[in-house]
Parts: sequence; structure tokens; C-alpha cells
Amino acid sequence: MIHVVAIDGPAGSGKSTVARGVASALGLEVLDTGAMYRAVTLLAIERGLDLGDGEVIARAAEEAVLELGDPPGSVRLDGRDVSAEIRGPAVSAGVSEVSSHPAVRALLRARQREWAEQRGGGVIEGRDIGTVVFTDAPVKVFLTADEGERARRRHRDEEDAARPADLESVRDAVDRRDSLDNRTTPLAPAPDAVVIDTTGRDVDDVVKEVGPAGGARPVTADRRGDLGKRTFYRVAHALVLTPFKAIFWVRVRGREKVPRRGAFVVAPSHRSLMDIFFTAYITRRRIRFMAKQELFEEPFLAWLFTALGGFSVERGSADRAALRAGQAALEGGEPVAIFPEGTRRHGREITDLFDGGAYLATRLGVPIVPVGIGGSEQILASGKTLPRPHKVAIVVGDPIYPPDHGAGRVRRQEVSNVTEKVRVELQACFDAGVPYDPAAPPSGGELGQDQ
Repeated sequence: MIHVVAIDGPAGSGKSTVARGVASALGLEVLDTGAMYRAVTLLAIERGLDLGDGEVIARAAEEAVLELGDPPGSVRLDGRDVSAEIRGPAVSAGVSEVSSHPAVRALLRARQREWAEQRGGGVIEGRDIGTVVFTDAPVKVFLTADEGERARRRHRDEEDAARPADLESVRDAVDRRDSLDNRTTPLAPAPDAVVIDTTGRDVDDVVKEVGPAGGARPVTADRRGDLGKRTFYRVAHALVLTPFKAIFWVRVRGREKVPRRGAFVVAPSHRSLMDIFFTAYITRRRIRFMAKQELFEEPFLAWLFTALGGFSVERGSADRAALRAGQAALEGGEPVAIFPEGTRRHGREITDLFDGGAYLATRLGVPIVPVGIGGSEQILASGKTLPRPHKVAIVVGDPIYPPDHGAGRVRRQEVSNVTEKVRVELQACFDAGVPYDPAAPPSGGELGQDQ
């Protein structure tokens, strides 16, 4: 179990101070997600990047080494302590624009989930922790304070940092920051969050209300079972995929596009049952995959697929349990493979995709990685039980970042738009992996129900 105390609220509401106090009371580590966005903004400024180009900034941040909290309160960027620099006026002026980009938010949300997974939880403060990043956090708190109090606190922070400014200028800066931030992530408490007004209140009293007295308890996660499954996955990955690579002449193009950290949705083409194994070639990380219920009806296969990270879905229905399992895996920082075509198809055309993968990616703010698998249909065709050798080409496309929907509900049109982007990119990947064959039927229709 990942035990997260999620603390959200506007600038000056006391998030950082309260988060440190709660973390100390519970024996947990604390993560300031705002510092992550500031560090990425500093990176962009120092490299002379266009602050309006989120894709370029996200790629630079993906390659950078960002370390927070060692020692407590510090921020290190590529080995350099930037704890003071990220609070400077240039970063403060640019952080709202940088944090507005979906690609940047998706990357940092993935790292936030990875940070929590590695530690078994923590006290995490920001603007969308309880509403987007950790929707299942057992403790959610939303701090607020009146505008005058928030401005006075920020003014005091500036003076303590030897950056003198008059109170009215600080008040204007806080108002401007609120306006810019709300365009990206409308600030609102989660439905199950406890709302605390910190105006005029003592820090220790608020910490007690959030911490043990408020129901938050330190939890020691027993992760031995999951670690065993991960070890099994690595062993199976080597024992199965190594000989497959030689038997089927497997070649992978674009592996460098696969995120090295955090959660993402894998959207592979689907022409063969073997695609489950071929998808695993894109990364050495464990991929959780959604597979049809029939594969889990035989005891040995059920054990095998579950041990490899699989979970079942009842095709032809809105299987909420499968979506919840996929969401839990993504929130745990793991990649999840969902075949957007739903079942095995025939031919060269990618069409009539299901929205499940796009929905989860949009809801959780994680990228979708399209993967075209060419040649698998010739290995194990419909109705066949024994595979035959054939070359396989796996082509990884550019990650697709869904729009940031903030704290609101995911709109159907948003999901449909993302699904269409996946279809276009997946078609390009599939075409690149399948040599042109004039005899190949152009139809993308479904195979029979025996699949």
C-alpha cells in the first residue's frame, strides 16, 4: 500500500510549512511538487529554451537528473544545488507558463508517483495532488487562507530570502500567479478532502488537525509479494524474449521514445496473440497488460499472466473493474498496455478504436505510447495453435500527451480526440512495421469470436 497524505492549496496557504510538520509527526518524507516545476523552469531558462514550447522543455526535463529532499528541503538539478535559485524572480515569473504545458505536467506527475512508490508513500503538497495525481490518497487536505494573509506570508518569505519588496507588489504578484495557474489547473478541493482555513491559525494546531489527530497514520508497506512478481517478470522476460528474438528476427525501432520513468499507456496494434509478448520488447520495465477474460480461465495461464502483470477485461462491455485495475497500476507508476483495437484484427487498417486507454491517460495525465507490430499475423494466424517463424518489426511512435483537464471531469470529446490521435500515430507505426504486400486485404475488420 502506498500511503500518501495529499495537501493542496493556493500559494501562501501554508502548504509547505504544514507538510513539513505533518511529515515530521508521521515519520514520512515530504515532496514539494511546486519545487519540481520551478526546477524545470530554471532548466529551461538556463538552456535558453522557449518557455512556450512544452514538448521541448519536457524532453530536456526527461534527460535531466532532478533530486529533491536529500538533505531535506534541498533541490538538486544535474547534481547542482539550486534550492535558492528556483525561488528567484526569473523562475517565479516563468513557472506558471512552464507548468501549463501538458507534456511537462505528465512527466512530473509520473515522477511524483514514482517518488511515492519508491518510498511507500509520503506527504506530497501541490495544486492537484488529491484531484489528479493521487486520487486514492487515504488523507486529502485542502488548505486555504484569505488573500491578505497569503500576501503577508509571501512578503515575509521574500524578506527572509533577502529579496525586499513592498507588500502591495507581493499582493499583486500573488493575484497574478493565481490567475495564471487557474487557467491550467483550476484549483479546487477533492470531493473527499478536508478543507482547512489557516488564516490566523497556529501551525502546530493545523499540523495536529491534518496529522494523527485527523486520521493520518504512518504505514509501512510490505512489498515483498510485488517484488517477487517483478523478479519473476524479469526472469520470464529474459527466458522467453531472448529466444523469441532469434526465432522471429525481432527488430525494434524507436525504443528511445519509451519513457524511462513513471507511468504511461502502451497502445499496440493487435494482429496476433503473440503481440502480448512482442509488446514487452519495447522496455525492460514490467508492463501491466489488459487481456481478455478467456486467457484467465485455464488455471496455469491465469497464474502465468497474473504473475507477468496481466489483468483481465470482459470484452464488449465497459469493464469498470479492469479500468480500476489499469488506473491503480498507472497510479503506482507502472506502464499499462491496452490494445485499443480491443480484439485481434486482420489487414493493414487501424480503425474503430476503443476509448479505454485514452480515458485512463487523460484522467491521470500520463502519455500514450503507440506501438506498431508488423509480422505477428503471419506467425500465429486466426484458428492456428502453433506459431511459425516470420520476421517481426516493432515500431514505437512519439508519445501522445493528453490535454490537462485539471480537477474537472474528463469530457467525452477530450477522450475521443486523444483516441483519434492514437489511431493516426498507430497507423503510421503499423505501416512502418509491415512491408507493403499487394495481396494484403485493406480491411481492418474484426476476426471471428473464437479469438
